[in-house]
Amino acid sequence: MKKKKIDTRNYIHNLVSSTSTVQELLQQFFIDAKTGNLYREVILKKIWMDTVGEKIWRTTLRVSEKDGILFIKMRSSVAKSEVIIRKNEILTEFNKKFSQYGKIEKIVLI
Repeated sequence: MKKKKIDTRNYIHNLVSSTSTVQELLQQFFIDAKTGNLYREVILKKIWMDTVGEKIWRTTLRVSEKDGILFIKMRSSVAKSEVIIRKNEILTEFNKKFSQYGKIEKIVLI
């Protein structure tokens, strides 16, 4: 299958004229460039950090999502235990912040 060539000059002009903030511009760029997954991954990490706090965030190695399941890889067994204990609270808080991007049904620690 042949890749469709994008007219870069018109693409950038249309993108800039249809957005009002830098954040909207970046969101639209990532979605239009078919790298929406990259933007979503950044959002996941930011919301995870805001939800669990800096101590747990520092022990987090990977955050990913697939089919409504949030996969978290951590290096600290102590932090992992804290997440397990607070799992329902964290899930509720996470979904409040993540609601515009979808809903997370459960958290799986790997």
